[in-house]
Amino acid sequence: LGRVRGARPGPTLVCIGGIHGNEPAGVHALCRVLERLTPRGDAMRGEFVALDGNRPALARGRRFIERDLNRAWTDAHLDGLRARRRPPEVVEDREQVELLDAIEVAVAEARGPVFVLDLHTTSGLGGPFTSFGDTLANRDLAAPIPVPMILGLDELLDTSLTAFLGRHGLVAVAFESGQHQEPRAVDRAEAGILITVARVGLLPEALLPETAEAAADRLLAQFATQPAMP
Repeated sequence: LGRVRGARPGPTLVCIGGIHGNEPAGVHALCRVLERLTPRGDAMRGEFVALDGNRPALARGRRFIERDLNRAWTDAHLDGLRARRRPPEVVEDREQVELLDAIEVAVAEARGPVFVLDLHTTSGLGGPFTSFGDTLANRDLAAPIPVPMILGLDELLDTSLTAFLGRHGLVAVAFESGQHQEPRAVDRAEAGILITVARVGLLPEALLPETAEAAADRLLAQFATQPAMP
């Protein structure tokens, strides 16, 4: 989707939206954040990288075309895909290889620590939350986003992208920002990204005043206005 490279070395924040094609909120939020950060590149340290996950599924508004892209993140599966001489025939296999390539480029070009925020939404109504492998580094990345932390999902879904990246030494958190078609899911995703930008040190909060407003108005306020489950 885009990247903003700061004038000085610093952390790299990789944000991924739309790994499920029926969850476009993260992609919309990343486009907003790119617009906010691009004029501030001279003041940034490090780099902000925004990726869209499953592009064919996003174009069709479907969770996936042939298989769930947020599964089968194993070394054996990826080694097999990369060992082939021809491009994979399954749509999600091609998307998986290209997404991993983009992440590896960001890691190779990083001028400091690398953090990953994977943006999702849910099919049913309910409050936003973060989930991640239960490490101190992951907790530290998720803590400033003022939503519940759900522990244990990465252990249950150990073939997810965040679980895979964690096994390879990256700090990686998933953020579920609301229901798929809920307009506020985009706002909450944007808020979570901005809070994380400040948390990892791409920009000091003084130069990103939207973070305080984001936390108070777009995330915490939702608990008072969230529709009740039918």
